[in-house]
Amino acid sequence: GVPAPAPPDFTVIVDGPNVAYARQNFVGGGFSYHQIDLVIAGLRAEGERVLLVLPHKYTQTVVPNHARYTGSGACAQHEVSVEERALLDKWTAEGILVVTPIGANDDWYWMLGSVCRDNVQARVVSNDQMRDHRLALLEPRPVLRW
Repeated sequence: GVPAPAPPDFTVIVDGPNVAYARQNFVGGGFSYHQIDLVIAGLRAEGERVLLVLPHKYTQTVVPNHARYTGSGACAQHEVSVEERALLDKWTAEGILVVTPIGANDDWYWMLGSVCRDNVQARVVSNDQMRDHRLALLEPRPVLRW
């Protein structure tokens, strides 16, 4: 196959799903490509070079809706509009979109990207509290005792 292009020289990594779902817990709320684009535009206005991480499932024509709102009018899936598809195409053309493989945890990608740089520290835009990863990142006691 064709090798994936090298990611750009970035200063900020955007945790796409986390940004897309921020403050979306209302009727009609859900994964917001436009919200991601607003964050990217704001970062670029500040002179940042952005890398966007999105799981594969959010690049499809129908995407899941994991907003916490479960009341009347809540939808489990969302059909991607022409405008939203254009944003995905734009990010791809700009070379800033990293799509994580099916089944992979996208959080590991932005965590790794934030620390594995040639003496360049990248910041992460996310409100992820890392609850899912805290234990995995700590050294287990048996290893320390060994």
